[in-house]
Amino acid sequence: MKYGKVIIGAASFSRIKNISKEAQIRLYWLDWYKDHRKNAELTCRHFGISKSVFYRWKNRFKASKKDLASLESVTSKPHNVRHETIDYEIVSKILKLKDKYKRWGKHKIWLLLLEESKDIKISESSVGRVLKRRGLVNIYGAGSKKRKKTNIYIKKLRATREDRDIKPGHQVQIDVKYYRVEPYWYYRFVAIDTKTRIKFQVVYTVKTANVGEMFLKEIESLFPFPIEGYQTDNGAEFLKEFHAWIENNHRNHYFTYAYTPQMNGRVERVIRTDSEEFWDFQDPDTNLIELNDLARQWDYVYNYIRPHQALGDKTPMQYYASIKSLEGTVLKVLN
Repeated sequence: MKYGKVIIGAASFSRIKNISKEAQIRLYWLDWYKDHRKNAELTCRHFGISKSVFYRWKNRFKASKKDLASLESVTSKPHNVRHETIDYEIVSKILKLKDKYKRWGKHKIWLLLLEESKDIKISESSVGRVLKRRGLVNIYGAGSKKRKKTNIYIKKLRATREDRDIKPGHQVQIDVKYYRVEPYWYYRFVAIDTKTRIKFQVVYTVKTANVGEMFLKEIESLFPFPIEGYQTDNGAEFLKEFHAWIENNHRNHYFTYAYTPQMNGRVERVIRTDSEEFWDFQDPDTNLIELNDLARQWDYVYNYIRPHQALGDKTPMQYYASIKSLEGTVLKVLN
Protein backbone atom coordinates (compact mmCIF):
# COMPACT_ATOMS: atom_id res chain seq x y z
CA MET A 1 0.00 0.00 0.00
CA LYS A 2 1.42 3.34 -1.05
CA TYR A 3 1.08 6.46 1.00
CA GLY A 4 2.78 9.79 1.47
CA LYS A 5 0.08 12.43 1.81
CA VAL A 6 -0.21 12.33 5.58
CA ILE A 7 3.37 11.39 6.44
CA ILE A 8 5.49 13.05 3.74
CA GLY A 9 8.53 11.33 2.24
CA ALA A 10 7.71 7.67 2.80
CA ALA A 11 7.09 5.10 0.09
CA SER A 12 5.12 2.22 1.58
CA PHE A 13 3.66 0.86 4.79
CA SER A 14 6.26 -1.90 4.86
CA ARG A 15 8.81 0.69 5.96
CA ILE A 16 6.89 1.59 9.09
CA LYS A 17 8.08 -0.90 11.69
CA ASN A 18 7.10 0.84 14.90
CA ILE A 19 3.30 0.56 14.61
CA SER A 20 0.93 -2.39 14.34
CA LYS A 21 -0.82 -3.61 11.21
CA GLU A 22 -4.12 -2.12 12.47
CA ALA A 23 -2.50 1.30 12.92
CA GLN A 24 -1.01 1.06 9.40
CA ILE A 25 -4.48 0.44 7.97
CA ARG A 26 -5.87 3.49 9.82
CA LEU A 27 -3.02 5.58 8.48
CA TYR A 28 -3.93 4.37 5.00
CA TRP A 29 -7.52 5.55 5.53
CA LEU A 30 -6.30 9.05 6.36
CA ASP A 31 -3.84 9.07 3.48
CA TRP A 32 -6.51 7.94 1.00
CA TYR A 33 -8.90 10.55 2.42
CA LYS A 34 -6.36 13.35 1.89
CA ASP A 35 -5.55 12.10 -1.61
CA HIS A 36 -9.25 12.18 -2.57
CA ARG A 37 -10.09 15.80 -1.79
CA LYS A 38 -10.80 15.05 1.88
CA ASN A 39 -14.09 13.39 1.00
CA ALA A 40 -15.05 11.52 4.19
CA GLU A 41 -18.18 9.93 2.75
CA LEU A 42 -16.26 8.54 -0.23
CA THR A 43 -13.51 7.28 2.07
CA CYS A 44 -15.95 5.47 4.34
CA ARG A 45 -17.67 3.82 1.38
CA HIS A 46 -14.33 2.80 -0.12
CA PHE A 47 -13.12 1.06 3.04
CA GLY A 48 -16.51 -0.09 4.33
CA ILE A 49 -16.31 1.78 7.64
CA SER A 50 -18.75 4.07 9.43
CA LYS A 51 -18.28 7.83 9.63
CA SER A 52 -18.12 7.70 13.43
CA VAL A 53 -15.20 5.25 13.30
CA PHE A 54 -13.39 7.27 10.66
CA TYR A 55 -13.79 10.61 12.48
CA ARG A 56 -12.75 9.08 15.79
CA TRP A 57 -9.35 8.05 14.40
CA LYS A 58 -8.99 11.20 12.29
CA ASN A 59 -9.62 13.48 15.28
CA ARG A 60 -7.37 11.43 17.54
CA PHE A 61 -4.53 11.58 14.98
CA LYS A 62 -5.00 15.33 14.48
CA ALA A 63 -5.09 16.05 18.23
CA SER A 64 -1.84 14.12 18.70
CA LYS A 65 -0.13 16.30 16.05
CA LYS A 66 0.26 13.30 13.74
CA ASP A 67 1.76 10.98 16.32
CA LEU A 68 1.53 7.47 14.82
CA ALA A 69 1.02 5.99 18.29
CA SER A 70 -2.40 7.67 18.40
CA LEU A 71 -3.58 5.21 15.71
CA GLU A 72 -3.00 2.23 18.00
CA SER A 73 -5.98 0.55 19.67
CA VAL A 74 -6.31 1.36 23.36
CA THR A 75 -7.07 -1.72 25.42
CA SER A 76 -9.92 -1.56 27.90
CA LYS A 77 -8.25 -4.21 30.05
CA PRO A 78 -7.43 -2.81 33.51
CA HIS A 79 -3.75 -2.25 34.29
CA ASN A 80 -4.09 -3.79 37.71
CA VAL A 81 -6.07 -7.02 38.03
CA ARG A 82 -7.21 -7.89 41.53
CA HIS A 83 -6.06 -11.35 42.59
CA GLU A 84 -7.79 -13.42 45.21
CA THR A 85 -6.12 -12.91 48.59
CA ILE A 86 -8.62 -14.79 50.74
CA ASP A 87 -7.19 -17.66 52.78
CA TYR A 88 -7.65 -21.05 51.12
CA GLU A 89 -9.42 -22.53 54.17
CA ILE A 90 -12.03 -19.74 54.11
CA VAL A 91 -12.59 -20.22 50.36
CA SER A 92 -13.03 -23.95 50.98
CA LYS A 93 -15.67 -23.29 53.66
CA ILE A 94 -17.56 -20.90 51.34
CA LEU A 95 -17.64 -23.49 48.57
CA LYS A 96 -18.76 -26.26 50.92
CA LEU A 97 -21.63 -24.10 52.19
CA LYS A 98 -22.64 -23.23 48.63
CA ASP A 99 -22.59 -26.90 47.66
CA LYS A 100 -24.77 -27.74 50.67
CA TYR A 101 -27.21 -24.84 50.20
CA LYS A 102 -27.28 -24.58 46.43
CA ARG A 103 -30.07 -21.99 46.20
CA TRP A 104 -28.53 -19.60 48.69
CA GLY A 105 -26.84 -16.39 47.56
CA LYS A 106 -23.81 -14.57 48.95
CA HIS A 107 -25.72 -12.88 51.81
CA LYS A 108 -26.98 -16.09 53.42
CA ILE A 109 -23.65 -17.88 52.83
CA TRP A 110 -21.81 -14.97 54.46
CA LEU A 111 -24.06 -14.92 57.54
CA LEU A 112 -23.75 -18.67 58.01
CA LEU A 113 -19.97 -18.50 57.58
CA LEU A 114 -19.65 -15.86 60.32
CA GLU A 115 -21.93 -17.85 62.60
CA GLU A 116 -19.89 -21.05 62.17
CA SER A 117 -16.51 -19.33 62.65
CA LYS A 118 -16.52 -16.25 64.85
CA ASP A 119 -12.85 -15.55 64.15
CA ILE A 120 -13.29 -15.23 60.38
CA LYS A 121 -13.00 -11.67 59.07
CA ILE A 122 -14.53 -11.41 55.59
CA SER A 123 -17.05 -9.09 53.91
CA GLU A 124 -20.21 -10.10 52.10
CA SER A 125 -18.81 -8.70 48.83
CA SER A 126 -15.70 -10.90 49.18
CA VAL A 127 -17.92 -13.97 49.52
CA GLY A 128 -19.72 -12.81 46.38
CA ARG A 129 -16.43 -12.52 44.47
CA VAL A 130 -15.40 -16.04 45.49
CA LEU A 131 -18.69 -17.40 44.14
CA LYS A 132 -18.63 -15.26 40.99
CA ARG A 133 -15.10 -16.29 40.00
CA ARG A 134 -16.19 -19.91 40.10
CA GLY A 135 -19.41 -19.34 38.18
CA LEU A 136 -21.64 -20.03 41.19
CA VAL A 137 -23.73 -16.84 41.18
CA ASN A 138 -27.45 -17.30 40.47
CA ILE A 139 -26.99 -20.64 38.76
CA TYR A 140 -29.52 -22.23 41.10
CA GLY A 141 -31.42 -19.14 42.20
CA ALA A 142 -34.82 -17.83 41.26
CA GLY A 143 -33.27 -15.80 38.48
CA SER A 144 -32.40 -18.99 36.61
CA LYS A 145 -36.02 -20.08 36.34
CA LYS A 146 -37.52 -19.55 32.94
CA ARG A 147 -40.17 -16.88 33.09
CA LYS A 148 -43.63 -17.72 32.05
CA LYS A 149 -44.57 -15.82 28.96
CA THR A 150 -47.41 -13.45 29.72
CA ASN A 151 -49.69 -12.88 26.79
CA ILE A 152 -51.19 -9.40 26.91
CA TYR A 153 -54.10 -8.92 24.56
CA ILE A 154 -54.19 -5.49 22.99
CA LYS A 155 -56.72 -4.49 20.40
CA LYS A 156 -54.44 -3.00 17.77
CA LEU A 157 -55.68 0.02 15.86
CA ARG A 158 -54.37 0.64 12.34
CA ALA A 159 -53.97 4.10 10.85
CA THR A 160 -54.49 4.93 7.19
CA ARG A 161 -52.11 6.96 5.01
CA GLU A 162 -54.60 9.82 5.08
CA ASP A 163 -54.37 9.99 8.89
CA ARG A 164 -50.84 11.38 8.62
CA ASP A 165 -51.89 14.72 7.18
CA ILE A 166 -55.15 15.49 8.95
CA LYS A 167 -53.82 18.07 11.42
CA PRO A 168 -50.94 18.70 13.85
CA GLY A 169 -50.95 16.18 16.68
CA HIS A 170 -53.35 13.75 15.04
CA GLN A 171 -50.56 11.20 14.60
CA VAL A 172 -47.07 11.17 16.13
CA GLN A 173 -44.85 8.32 14.97
CA ILE A 174 -42.31 6.88 17.44
CA ASP A 175 -39.37 4.53 16.98
CA VAL A 176 -36.08 3.68 18.70
CA LYS A 177 -32.56 3.75 17.24
CA TYR A 178 -29.49 2.42 19.05
CA TYR A 179 -26.33 4.52 19.37
CA ARG A 180 -22.99 2.92 20.20
CA VAL A 181 -20.50 4.61 22.52
CA GLU A 182 -17.81 2.06 23.35
CA PRO A 183 -18.36 -0.02 25.39
CA TYR A 184 -22.00 1.01 25.94
CA TRP A 185 -25.23 0.94 23.97
CA TYR A 186 -27.61 3.89 24.15
CA TYR A 187 -31.10 4.19 22.69
CA ARG A 188 -32.59 7.24 20.97
CA PHE A 189 -36.37 7.40 21.37
CA VAL A 190 -37.55 9.58 18.47
CA ALA A 191 -41.01 11.09 17.91
CA ILE A 192 -42.18 13.07 14.86
CA ASP A 193 -45.52 14.72 14.13
CA THR A 194 -46.52 13.46 10.69
CA LYS A 195 -48.24 16.70 9.67
CA THR A 196 -45.73 19.39 10.66
CA ARG A 197 -42.55 17.20 10.87
CA ILE A 198 -41.78 18.73 14.28
CA LYS A 199 -39.76 16.13 16.14
CA PHE A 200 -38.01 15.45 19.44
CA GLN A 201 -35.68 12.78 20.74
CA VAL A 202 -34.38 11.63 24.13
CA VAL A 203 -31.46 9.26 24.76
CA TYR A 204 -31.72 6.46 27.36
CA THR A 205 -29.53 3.58 28.51
CA VAL A 206 -32.24 0.94 28.00
CA LYS A 207 -35.32 0.51 25.82
CA THR A 208 -38.15 -0.80 27.96
CA ALA A 209 -41.85 -0.07 28.17
CA ASN A 210 -41.23 1.82 31.39
CA VAL A 211 -38.69 4.06 29.64
CA GLY A 212 -41.16 4.42 26.78
CA GLU A 213 -43.72 5.78 29.23
CA MET A 214 -41.15 8.31 30.50
CA PHE A 215 -40.53 9.38 26.90
CA LEU A 216 -44.26 9.97 26.30
CA LYS A 217 -44.50 12.23 29.35
CA GLU A 218 -41.43 14.14 28.17
CA ILE A 219 -42.58 14.82 24.61
CA GLU A 220 -46.15 15.72 25.61
CA SER A 221 -44.66 18.82 27.24
CA LEU A 222 -42.46 19.61 24.21
CA PHE A 223 -44.87 19.58 21.27
CA PRO A 224 -46.61 22.95 20.80
CA PHE A 225 -50.01 21.30 20.25
CA PRO A 226 -52.06 18.53 21.91
CA ILE A 227 -51.39 14.98 20.70
CA GLU A 228 -54.32 12.76 19.80
CA GLY A 229 -52.55 9.56 18.77
CA TYR A 230 -49.25 7.71 18.54
CA GLN A 231 -48.10 5.12 16.02
CA THR A 232 -45.40 2.53 16.77
CA ASP A 233 -44.24 -0.86 15.62
CA ASN A 234 -44.94 -3.95 17.73
CA GLY A 235 -41.77 -3.89 19.86
CA ALA A 236 -41.95 -4.78 23.56
CA GLU A 237 -40.94 -1.24 24.50
CA PHE A 238 -44.28 -0.05 23.09
CA LEU A 239 -46.45 -2.38 25.16
CA LYS A 240 -47.26 -2.64 28.90
CA GLU A 241 -46.57 0.71 30.65
CA PHE A 242 -46.19 2.53 27.33
CA HIS A 243 -49.54 1.37 25.97
CA ALA A 244 -51.27 1.73 29.35
CA TRP A 245 -50.23 5.39 29.63
CA ILE A 246 -51.65 6.15 26.18
CA GLU A 247 -54.97 4.47 27.01
CA ASN A 248 -55.22 6.05 30.46
CA ASN A 249 -54.67 9.50 28.94
CA HIS A 250 -57.28 8.93 26.22
CA ARG A 251 -54.94 8.89 23.24
CA ASN A 252 -55.09 6.49 20.30
CA HIS A 253 -52.31 3.93 19.91
CA TYR A 254 -51.88 2.83 16.29
CA PHE A 255 -49.68 -0.15 15.44
CA THR A 256 -47.93 -0.96 12.18
CA TYR A 257 -48.26 -4.40 10.66
CA ALA A 258 -45.36 -6.77 11.30
CA TYR A 259 -42.38 -6.34 8.95
CA THR A 260 -43.78 -3.16 7.38
CA PRO A 261 -41.47 -0.32 8.51
CA GLN A 262 -42.79 1.82 5.64
CA MET A 263 -45.97 2.32 7.67
CA ASN A 264 -43.82 4.30 10.09
CA GLY A 265 -42.00 5.93 7.19
CA ARG A 266 -41.72 9.45 8.56
CA VAL A 267 -40.01 8.50 11.78
CA GLU A 268 -37.82 5.98 9.92
CA ARG A 269 -36.75 8.76 7.55
CA VAL A 270 -36.03 11.30 10.28
CA ILE A 271 -33.90 8.75 12.16
CA ARG A 272 -31.86 8.28 8.99
CA THR A 273 -31.56 12.05 8.52
CA ASP A 274 -30.44 12.47 12.14
CA SER A 275 -27.70 9.89 11.61
CA GLU A 276 -26.49 11.18 8.24
CA GLU A 277 -26.54 14.88 9.10
CA PHE A 278 -25.66 14.87 12.78
CA TRP A 279 -24.94 11.75 14.83
CA ASP A 280 -22.35 10.27 12.44
CA PHE A 281 -20.17 13.34 13.03
CA GLN A 282 -20.25 13.35 16.83
CA ASP A 283 -17.44 12.40 19.19
CA PRO A 284 -18.05 8.74 20.12
CA ASP A 285 -16.53 9.26 23.60
CA THR A 286 -19.63 10.90 25.07
CA ASN A 287 -21.70 10.25 28.20
CA LEU A 288 -25.50 10.17 28.59
CA ILE A 289 -25.86 13.79 29.75
CA GLU A 290 -23.78 15.07 26.84
CA LEU A 291 -25.73 12.88 24.40
CA ASN A 292 -29.02 14.44 25.50
CA ASP A 293 -27.52 17.94 25.27
CA LEU A 294 -26.48 17.13 21.70
CA ALA A 295 -29.95 15.72 20.95
CA ARG A 296 -31.61 18.95 22.11
CA GLN A 297 -29.21 21.07 20.04
CA TRP A 298 -29.93 19.05 16.90
CA ASP A 299 -33.70 19.07 17.51
CA TYR A 300 -33.55 22.87 17.64
CA VAL A 301 -31.68 23.00 14.33
CA TYR A 302 -34.09 20.52 12.76
CA ASN A 303 -37.26 22.24 13.98
CA TYR A 304 -36.26 25.91 13.66
CA ILE A 305 -33.40 26.23 11.13
CA ARG A 306 -33.28 23.32 8.65
CA PRO A 307 -35.54 23.92 5.58
CA HIS A 308 -37.69 20.96 4.43
CA GLN A 309 -38.48 20.52 0.75
CA ALA A 310 -41.63 18.56 1.63
CA LEU A 311 -42.85 21.64 3.55
CA GLY A 312 -42.20 24.11 0.72
CA ASP A 313 -38.69 24.86 2.08
CA LYS A 314 -40.14 25.98 5.41
CA THR A 315 -38.85 24.72 8.74
CA PRO A 316 -41.30 22.54 10.73
CA MET A 317 -42.00 25.41 13.13
CA GLN A 318 -42.54 27.87 10.26
CA TYR A 319 -44.91 25.39 8.62
CA TYR A 320 -46.85 24.95 11.86
CA ALA A 321 -47.07 28.76 12.24
CA SER A 322 -48.48 29.02 8.69
CA ILE A 323 -51.14 26.42 9.53
CA LYS A 324 -52.15 28.35 12.64
CA SER A 325 -52.28 31.58 10.64
CA LEU A 326 -54.46 29.96 7.99
CA GLU A 327 -56.80 28.56 10.64
CA GLY A 328 -57.11 32.03 12.16
CA THR A 329 -57.98 33.51 8.78
CA VAL A 330 -60.67 30.88 8.16
CA LEU A 331 -62.23 31.53 11.56
CA LYS A 332 -62.39 35.26 10.85
CA VAL A 333 -64.11 34.62 7.52
CA LEU A 334 -66.62 32.25 9.10
CA ASN A 335 -67.42 34.73 11.84
